[in-house]
Parts: sequence; C-alpha cells; structure tokens
Amino acid sequence: MIFTRDGHFSLFQSRAELPRLAASDRARATPEEAMTVVRDSIAYYGTYAVDETNRSLSITLEGSTYANLLGPSQRRIITSLTVNELQFSNPRTPSGMTLQTSWRRATPR
Repeated sequence: MIFTRDGHFSLFQSRAELPRLAASDRARATPEEAMTVVRDSIAYYGTYAVDETNRSLSITLEGSTYANLLGPSQRRIITSLTVNELQFSNPRTPSGMTLQTSWRRATPR
C-alpha cells in the first residue's frame, strides 16, 4: 500500500503462490486459473483523507480489479499508527465481516 503526500494511494495484495498461467497469456487463462487469480489477489487506487480527531482514514476508490468496491467513500478505523506501522479495521467489507489489517513500512535494501 502506497500513500502519497498529495492524498493519493494504491494497493496491491496477492498470495505469494499465484499460479503461472499455462498459456502464458492472460486472455487465455483457464477458468480455474482465472478463479484463483481473482480469489487470491486484489488491486485498487484512489484518494484518501485522514481524520485525526476520529482516528479514521477515508478512502475513495477510483479504480479496482473488483469494481463492486467502487462508489462512495469508505471509512477505516485506525487502531494503531507509528512511524513504521499502520493498523486499521474495515467494518464494512463485502462479506459483512470486520477486517483487521496491519501494514509495515518497507525498508530499503
């Protein structure tokens, strides 16, 4: 997850073991290969705003690999924030469950 100073962000998440496609062509993935990629990865981008008083983060998605997420602003509740880590909960996931997320700052190699 990347946050820029001017209020933009992007996210890409996937399992480390996504399969290689047998055809080496995304347009020719088998139904099983396509299902695995859709189920085990997501990417989206947009804008964000921080509400320090309410310890929350609002994101507005402009694009996503899962278009059902597009729409009004989404609120995340910040549970911990340090120089190197951001933790928040998402109380309104598509599945209806609250998702707890923890992000750590990448360190240069």
